[in-house]
Amino acid sequence: STLFPYTTLFRSDQAVALDWYTRSANTGLADAEYALGQVYEKGRLGMAKDKAKALVWYRKAAAQGHKDAAARAHDLAQ
Repeated sequence: STLFPYTTLFRSDQAVALDWYTRSANTGLADAEYALGQVYEKGRLGMAKDKAKALVWYRKAAAQGHKDAAARAHDLAQ
């Protein structure tokens, strides 16, 4: 028997992951800013795709020298 449904666990883990990515990004951690860009660009962790939000986070990471973020920001701005 299962103690709890896996779908509940999965949704909860997504919310926790999003919370930690956001907290980390808000402290200026470039890798977390890039990760949030990925979340919004691809619609991950239960978030809808949002190109504008993705671009904001990619640009923040790129400003700190994150090369992958710079490339994604360039591509999205096209």
